[in-house]
Amino acid sequence: VWVITRGGKKVNGVFAGLSIHLAPGRLNPPKMNHIEELYIDIGAKNAAEVRAAGVDLLDAVALQRTDFTIGKNGWAGPATGDRFGAAALVGLATRMKEAKASGTTTIAFVTQQWTGGRGLNRLLTELQPDEMIFAGRIAQHVPADAKGSDLEPGNGVLIGAEEKAQAEGSLAAALKALGEKEQVPARVVTAKTPRIAGYVKGASLPERFAEVGVATLYPVTPAESVSWNDEGNLERLLEAYLSIPKSNGGAGGSVGGGSEKTTIEALTEAYGASGHEEAVRKTVLNWLPAWAQKRATTDAAGNLVLHLGDGKRDAKTPRIAIVAHMDEIGYEVKKIE
Repeated sequence: VWVITRGGKKVNGVFAGLSIHLAPGRLNPPKMNHIEELYIDIGAKNAAEVRAAGVDLLDAVALQRTDFTIGKNGWAGPATGDRFGAAALVGLATRMKEAKASGTTTIAFVTQQWTGGRGLNRLLTELQPDEMIFAGRIAQHVPADAKGSDLEPGNGVLIGAEEKAQAEGSLAAALKALGEKEQVPARVVTAKTPRIAGYVKGASLPERFAEVGVATLYPVTPAESVSWNDEGNLERLLEAYLSIPKSNGGAGGSVGGGSEKTTIEALTEAYGASGHEEAVRKTVLNWLPAWAQKRATTDAAGNLVLHLGDGKRDAKTPRIAIVAHMDEIGYEVKKIE
């Protein structure tokens, strides 16, 4: 693993678990892989050497990572399922100047979605959008009779919404119809809305809200994988929603199987546990076109925000927000012994 210091230095280390082979007879014996019993050895002899290496409390801990391709049709790597949404939005931003959608469109990369949606809550409070599309991992309700192949990569875009938000005229229904028009394979699934939790009541999602995502294999593991075609189709669906014409290059601009690093590969290799999204935010910014880099801003919650449009607010110029999150599940240094 790496311990990532405040200055961005990556200190090599290895995980060690508590030795429990003498503990089976105990009542409620400890588990060696429990979060409270995980230790990291960085080769230091004492706490002073740990601090001399730059390691301090609350530093992030990451698996040493690399993203890799699977045959000719996909990617795998830690947090791949947390990055495909951001990759699709980066690709969308590269073509935003071609958009013909009226009103103001905001593309945002939000923080701390895994730990209560703090970044999304701030964005909703400040922006108050008329409609929002959240691109990312979908917590879908899986029917008991669902086939395994339906849940695996390669079956197109998933459009997530609560059952009551799937009726005719809903945003989910509109995206499904748009997929059919654009010949983008897409299906609506029943899903929970993104979680917003805190000490006080969070901001409300707009009435016109939907999630878009793709199926993942081995979700939330170091070998999590997604399909190139699914990610490209997701990007194309978002482009079509903003009336961006279909490009000659294929389904999506940020995907492909060539030798050059793709957006999702670069994002997967950037580490960003909740509250430590700096490297992911920097990677997103670096992959945006030059004009978008100049217009993008970072708010007090750490969200990276890009506004496009005339800014006027009336019935003819809605506020549209398209959002992905930057964070992933991770660890922090809790104690130095």
